[in-house]
Amino acid sequence: MLKELGPMPEGLPMLMDRAYEGNETRQLVLALGMVPVVPPKSNRIDPWRYDRALYKKRNEIERLFRRMKGYRRIYGRAQKDLLDYYVNMGWRAMEGASEFFFSDHAYIEIVIDTEPNPEAVKLGVDPYILMRPEGQWDRPGVLDRSAARGSRRAGGAARK
Repeated sequence: MLKELGPMPEGLPMLMDRAYEGNETRQLVLALGMVPVVPPKSNRIDPWRYDRALYKKRNEIERLFRRMKGYRRIYGRAQKDLLDYYVNMGWRAMEGASEFFFSDHAYIEIVIDTEPNPEAVKLGVDPYILMRPEGQWDRPGVLDRSAARGSRRAGGAARK
């Protein structure tokens, strides 16, 4: 998918999820002239430097996708001793949420309700829009181009 983006300005930062910090993905990003912005996993023998401030902005991109998809409620987990921090941002502990422990910390389930985006992609829109690649709902996709081209019968005659 990265190769399909075409040429990019040299040195353009590519904000990446930590799940994609592998050597192969980072090398592809570098080969395309972009700078991977992703923290190394803690078990890396030779960790690299990255722009921490820029990486923190990755959540803005995730929030954009949430708005585009029209999510109204988000669930998560937080360390129990950090709950006040999340409450100040609008989160709340889930009613009846059970506490669980991991790595010497108590965690609790949290939830936040959000305002729906009136422009969110939702059921009832053109099916071709729903089938477009993730985050590219505003651009015609493969199915749009296929429908515009028409189809051919087994004998080769065009169908309209």
